Amino acid sequence: MRKVLIPVLFVLAIPSSVDAFWFKDKPLTYNQIAKKCTGRKSKWVEYNKIGFPQSAKNYLRVCIDEEVEKVRQVKLNKCLEKNKKNICLASFKLD
Repeated sequence: MRKVLIPVLFVLAIPSSVDAFWFKDKPLTYNQIAKKCTGRKSKWVEYNKIGFPQSAKNYLRVCIDEEVEKVRQVKLNKCLEKNKKNICLASFKLD
């Protein structure tokens, strides 16, 4: 039984650790950012609970804009490490 169990556990353990390693370096997607901004502990939920839907919408827009800007800055910094400044700034078009 041990001869069968150890290889099976090894095969099951390796893919999960590899996935965790590969996803560490990837930037957030738009859906992940939206979930983060509308999570249980966000101000968006608080504004909706107290009856301020317009404030909730405004908060959501600002939160998403800030998180997207953070992702863009990270991508720009990675690009600057690999390429020249002119190439990176032309591809990102920062406002």
